Amino acid sequence: MATKKTSKKSSTKKTRAKKSAAKKKSAKKSSSRTRVVSAPRLTDEQRASLLRPPADYDDAIGTSVSAWEANRAHLRVPGLSPAKLRTLAGRAQRAWERENELRQKYEAKLGALVDARMLAENEAWRAALDVYDLSKSVGRRLPEVAQAFEFMTDYTSKGRRRDAQEDEPPASE
Repeated sequence: MATKKTSKKSSTKKTRAKKSAAKKKSAKKSSSRTRVVSAPRLTDEQRASLLRPPADYDDAIGTSVSAWEANRAHLRVPGLSPAKLRTLAGRAQRAWERENELRQKYEAKLGALVDARMLAENEAWRAALDVYDLSKSVGRRLPEVAQAFEFMTDYTSKGRRRDAQEDEPPASE
């Protein structure tokens, strides 16, 4: 019986050793993963204080780096080197690419929602105009109906058109 206990203990030790080795492997895998941390949002004041580089600033940075490398003996900026400037420009380029990719995805999804909204607004406005047209014909016989729908004259005049770029829905009265 003593031998059975010994073999049982040694098998338990082996399983524990296997489990701890598996844990170490999984721990190594998790530590090798890179974690993406989103940057905090800027306040309106912080956004206003940022520089607005020109659209082709990346070309200007590339030319600046080349000129700086050619004249490196004469130009020294503390904490900055041509390689670091190139790295900063690359980081900005990658951030722009990620932003642009996400913007395209959202615009594709948003486009379907915009189209659905436009169709719904079109249907609702056509129905309202049908009611208004009917109220005008009935209003010839019943002045109180014409008076009740008099406000629609302002909405149907050519001077009052909702701008296509307007983000807010029309206010209901």
